[in-house]
Amino acid sequence: PNAANTILRQLDMELISLKRQVQNAKQVNSALKQKMEGGIEEFKPPESNQKINARWTTEEQLLAVQGDWLLGK
Repeated sequence: PNAANTILRQLDMELISLKRQVQNAKQVNSALKQKMEGGIEEFKPPESNQKINARWTTEEQLLAVQGDWLLGK
């Protein structure tokens, strides 16, 4: 009976430790969730009203040619 009590006590202590870890993880997750609820709007770049043009500018064409020369592709 004494050995059984010792094992039960050890398992009980381990269970308590694991419950503490779970509780701590819940608190961390809750704090992170609250942080996320603030949104990401402040990190988004401002929206541009400019239309995207599919045609390359002269400067872009020159850069492409230079890249081709440098990389030989």
